[in-house]
Amino acid sequence: MAGTHRDSILSIIQFLEGANLHESARKVERESGLFFNLNYFEDCFIRGAFQKAEEYVSGFTTVHDNYCSTRIIHEIRWHKFLEAMDNKRYDDAKSILKEFKDFERYNPNIIAQMTELFDLEKFRSFEGLPGDPELERRAAWEHIKKYLKANPRLAGKLRYQVGSPNFRGFLPVVPPTQ
Repeated sequence: MAGTHRDSILSIIQFLEGANLHESARKVERESGLFFNLNYFEDCFIRGAFQKAEEYVSGFTTVHDNYCSTRIIHEIRWHKFLEAMDNKRYDDAKSILKEFKDFERYNPNIIAQMTELFDLEKFRSFEGLPGDPELERRAAWEHIKKYLKANPRLAGKLRYQVGSPNFRGFLPVVPPTQ
């Protein structure tokens, strides 16, 4: 029965993809928790769509599920913070700092350490922070991908792309008219 349900969900995702309803396909993936679209997640992260990336991954795991989940969500929030700092949106950056309370159990000084970046005139000159945000995200992606692949919450769910179905002979289910 579980295989049939999984196959049905995959067919729905493929149909939505084929109909160019990509956001709907991502919502079904996230809400079902059965298929994690690695390409979509990578695209969100590299483009800096961190809110979408975190919302998507939250359909599959939470920050404290396991070490891999913690690292993935930490990286998303860290880059969201850096982007706010890069764009001199300091109020947003301070708001993002509150999201790091989840990580205080692992590093009690994390918020204090991040707050120090506000005092630096050119915070990207701080040791360990490359100057190009996109290059930094691409490098971080390689680490995130390892954590995604090792994450037990995502075992058997990672998909690199969702193939397009052959709709020849496809009969949509339409509710009867009244």
